[in-house]
Amino acid sequence: MSQSSFSISLSLNEGEKTLAEAMDVAMTVDLSVQVVDAYHPTGSYQGIRAITFDALPIAGRETKVFAYLALPKAASKEHPVPAIVLVHGGGGHPFLEWMTLWLNRGYAAIALETTGYFPTAVNAGDSETSSAWKRELVAPFAAEGYALQPDNDGMQHSLLPIDQQWMYHALADTLIASRVISSQEGVDASKVGIMGISWGGIIASLALTFYPYAFALPIYGSGYLDEALSYMGKIFSDSATQKLWLAQHRFAKAQMPILWQGWNADNNFSINSISKSYADTAKINGRTRLSLVNNMLHSHSIAWGREEPFYFADTVCLGKAELPNFAANSSVDRQISWHLDYDETAFPNLSVKAYYLTSPLAYDSSSTIAVAFTSLRLGLADHEITGSLPAEAVAYYLEVKADLNGANGFVSSPFVEL
Repeated sequence: MSQSSFSISLSLNEGEKTLAEAMDVAMTVDLSVQVVDAYHPTGSYQGIRAITFDALPIAGRETKVFAYLALPKAASKEHPVPAIVLVHGGGGHPFLEWMTLWLNRGYAAIALETTGYFPTAVNAGDSETSSAWKRELVAPFAAEGYALQPDNDGMQHSLLPIDQQWMYHALADTLIASRVISSQEGVDASKVGIMGISWGGIIASLALTFYPYAFALPIYGSGYLDEALSYMGKIFSDSATQKLWLAQHRFAKAQMPILWQGWNADNNFSINSISKSYADTAKINGRTRLSLVNNMLHSHSIAWGREEPFYFADTVCLGKAELPNFAANSSVDRQISWHLDYDETAFPNLSVKAYYLTSPLAYDSSSTIAVAFTSLRLGLADHEITGSLPAEAVAYYLEVKADLNGANGFVSSPFVEL
């Protein structure tokens, strides 16, 4: 099927079936990839290739997407490697450092642009503050008949025809990029995962319900954003947005292990949304984990600097010991009793904390968490976590700290309201 042979202009009232049908096109359309030699990164990023790929049309006109693509030197047809799809967040672009971190760990990687930008200089994306990007189809990216994809619209255009909405294109672009990396000789197509940060985490939360990833790593973003207590809840408060773009509507299709990770006091995403996303998907795949990190803060570089996503991917693709799992909760009121499953050989020195609130989880008018979490160390013996929360505690979650490749890693229980 050629890109010019179809056009999608679907109305909102057709609902989820329409969205699924539209994404079916992204999953089946012929791949059309162009290598852009003039923008191949140099220096310490040499070996990463600049490409574009054709994506879904907007109002009948063809579109294209920029991406960086790379395989480790050791990858070959005889020795294929796992791979990762990297989806940036708001204000971001394909980041070379993020790719390099995965390449150095033996993963192939593709980092795509989801907001219609193209590089204006070699090594664009070498930092979070790189300004070498432009939302314009300039040479060598200009092509007759092509249109620019929408920019991130903050979910403000959910009443437009679906092919004119930003999230539609961002999601479709991600699915096509996933097919591009899976098709590379030297990539094990059964071990392709996805990692998205912030808005990219929202996109990943949707993409994992359409694509058979081996694992998924949504950071900050999640489902249940209509219930978020931070400002993201306002963005997803519109009924039209909720009808199309709430990931939890499709979580039954999420079969892969997922690591949901976020900052416990994030002013963008509140942990009730992440925790509910974890609870839904952990019922489907017991390897799914939750990681709520105290004092994590919110940025691209902070997210890709965490060890948990890399370790989690290695448990799926390289057979590393599974992260500890909160297997059963027999707590009564504020008397904590959780059973923890873990490999004592791999994790000989675990420690446990409870993080609790003394008033209900809430955010003020500036989307800052109203009452800070307080931590309390709990006991761990014979795989049982025990201890008592103070009488004033009204909500909590548990945190297990483990050594992950020499770094502190954290795995969490669901967020519990008492």
